[in-house]
Order: sequence, then structure tokens, then C-alpha cells
Amino acid sequence: MPRDQGLFRSISSGLLTLVLLVLLLLAGWQLITPVIALDVGRPTLLPRPRSESNQRQPTPPNPTSLPPAPARLAATVLRVGDGDSLQVQIGAQKRTIRLACVDAPELDQIPWGTASRTYLREHLRPGSAVQLLPKATDRYGRLVAEVITEPSRQAVGSIKTEANINLLLVQQGQAFVYPNHLHQCEAAAFNAAESRARARQEGVWQQSGGIQRPWKHRQLNRPSPQHRPRPTWHPSPASSSQSAAAR
Repeated sequence: MPRDQGLFRSISSGLLTLVLLVLLLLAGWQLITPVIALDVGRPTLLPRPRSESNQRQPTPPNPTSLPPAPARLAATVLRVGDGDSLQVQIGAQKRTIRLACVDAPELDQIPWGTASRTYLREHLRPGSAVQLLPKATDRYGRLVAEVITEPSRQAVGSIKTEANINLLLVQQGQAFVYPNHLHQCEAAAFNAAESRARARQEGVWQQSGGIQRPWKHRQLNRPSPQHRPRPTWHPSPASSSQSAAAR
């Protein structure tokens, strides 16, 4: 009998301990559950995107680092040599100008060379004021430049216009675009002008495909560029008549 009572007490004690452990676990779970629920329902904080105003903007180029616009030189026309060269007065200095980015027919490319020279003389009469856009100096010491005429009396509306003689020669079929030196000028404008002249069959484009290119003509008819003769600077008709009147 005493042995049975001892066994009963051991079982009762074990059951009581087990019940207490279960109660402790339940109590702990009740305490933990609200914390987990709060954590699950808590919104996730994402990093705030940077606004456009806060983002680093590209640094604008320093105006002083930009290439300067080509300076214009004021000049006065003295005489025209051929379809792509002339003499001018710049201050107290006389300079020979080679028109940039174009190549006019040679004088012995008859009648195209003389026609080109005549056209240039009509637009650049002695005493005319022009602006030069210098590009380089060639092997003959000539100033390679674009020649811009002063605004004339022929106006578009109320705005007086100026003309780029180099571009005008190409547009009227009096000269070709010079491919080897086209980088000195606005290539798109010169190519477009030549395309229009070719479509209209102006000047040198009256023949299919155009006449022989001046640079090819020089290559075939002259030993080397160094032997190219300089244009002869004959007085223009206007200056001749003035001289005769003076006499």
C-alpha cells in the first residue's frame, strides 16, 4: 500500500509539472503574438527616391572654353583674277584671296572658265566692300576665305541681305564644291547648293555629269601644282573706263 501511494504521488507530481509547463508556454505565446502581428503589419520603409532637383545636374560648358566664332575682316575689292581668286585691300595691305571650299573652272576650260570669271566680276566690282571669313593660307601665300558681300539695296521685305559669294558660285553652277577642303566651310549648305545647280543644269552642269573637274584638269594638263600659273591681274572694265576718263 505505501508503495502504491508513492507511485501515485510521483505521477501526480509529473502531471502537475507538465501542466505548468503547458501553461507557461501558452502564456508566453500570448505575449509574443501581438509583437509578431505588429511587426507583420508594419509598413516597409523604402529609401526615398531622389528628386530631380536633388540629382546632380550636368555642368554646363564654360562659355570661355567654346571655340570662338571666326572673326570677319573688312576688305575692299581691287580686282578679280579668275573664277575663284581676287585681290583686296585690307587696311594698308593688299592681299590675294583664294575662295574657300570651291573650285572654279580654269581659264583654259573654255568657255566655262571665262564665264565663271565674268560672273565673279559682276558680283565683286572694284571698290566693293566685303567681309572675309579667313580659313587658312595656301602654299602660294594666298588667304583662303569665304567672301561675304555687304548688304545691298536689293532687300527681302524691309531687311537688307548679304550674300556668301563662295556659296553663290556653286549655286549658280559657276564653280564646283572642292571636296578636299570642304571641311573649312558649312558642308551641308555647299552640297545642297551644288545639288540644286546640278538639278537645274546650271553653268558647269549643262553637260551630263558636269564638265571635267578643275582639279582633274590641272592634274592632267600640268606637271605639278607648283607650276600652276598665277592669274593675270588685268584691270576690270570698270577700272579701265575710269582710267580713260581720268586721262
